[in-house]
Amino acid sequence: MKRVLIIGMTSTVGGVETFLTTLVENINFENLQIDFLTKEPLYGINMEKISNKGCKSYHVGTFRTDGFKVFKNIISFYSNHKKYDVIHINSGRSTMILYAFPLWFKKNTRIIVHSHNGDDIHRIEHYIFRPLQNMITDVKVACSIPAEHWMFGKKYEKSCIYINNAIANKKFAFSKELRSMIRSEYSLQDKFVIGHVGRFDKQKNHSFLIDIFAEYKKKHENAFLVLVGGGNTEPIKEKIEKMGIKNDVLFTGAINNVNEWYQAMDVFLMPSLWEGLPITGVEAQTSGLPCVFSDTITAEIDITKNNQFVSLNAPVDKWVDAIERCQNIERNLMGKFMADNGWDIETEIEKIRRLYF
Repeated sequence: MKRVLIIGMTSTVGGVETFLTTLVENINFENLQIDFLTKEPLYGINMEKISNKGCKSYHVGTFRTDGFKVFKNIISFYSNHKKYDVIHINSGRSTMILYAFPLWFKKNTRIIVHSHNGDDIHRIEHYIFRPLQNMITDVKVACSIPAEHWMFGKKYEKSCIYINNAIANKKFAFSKELRSMIRSEYSLQDKFVIGHVGRFDKQKNHSFLIDIFAEYKKKHENAFLVLVGGGNTEPIKEKIEKMGIKNDVLFTGAINNVNEWYQAMDVFLMPSLWEGLPITGVEAQTSGLPCVFSDTITAEIDITKNNQFVSLNAPVDKWVDAIERCQNIERNLMGKFMADNGWDIETEIEKIRRLYF
């Protein structure tokens, strides 16, 4: 029996969390036990999903708020759980290596660091701990080349293992029935729906997204915006109120039927400040959506070649032009296309299982 401890899960419905819940829902658990070590107690849909697969969750606190108490909690945890064969760290910065420090030099424990992002707001901390992380890590994994460069440095590009942020393909493939159901339920039948999926924080650049939508709305009266994701929505809601477009924007919150909302959309908009390789971009393309990405996102995300990239320094009207260039495509074909090009979960999950064994 291989015992794996995964570090990096939270209760947020974000990219890393989606990857990890998809992992436990699809991996073959024969001779395998997976547990989770988290900063805060898990709750909600993520806790439900891992519990359904028999995974246990333990929390030790956050260094940023609990300081030395966390070191004590981590030491206590590993003292009472001595048999992990693999530590699988999933993160966007190197400081997460601290959550495995009691096992840094134990030869019978393999440490895997899996990079899911191409930047982070805590850059100084990341660069301080990166050399230590690189020295301790046994297996370096990334979702994209920018994610590898950020987490480990360019010199590890050839030795890094790349695993696509693949998804449960059939779940996100286009469904005419689901599209009709969602659009009817929310009175969107005559709307051109611009959609975005992402938690509300600086990285996702929601304020600029609202500027883009407002400008597009001036030219296209039937435009409607759907924002899917949790987090602090108040600043964005206040901005929408001031701009007079409150009735043209829908906040869904953190939901577990994101796949259905992709069907209702007509274009996917993602002006992120940075990304690794966004799972939401993979999901959107699998559902047959044309996407408009910021040019800070790696070109590796342009899988279907039906997408537009725009500079964050470009004026808003250039973003409007990009949305207008998004052509209607045969959405029914995109699910199979994505699967055939390596973006189905079964192949990528098997790569991870091989790393564990």
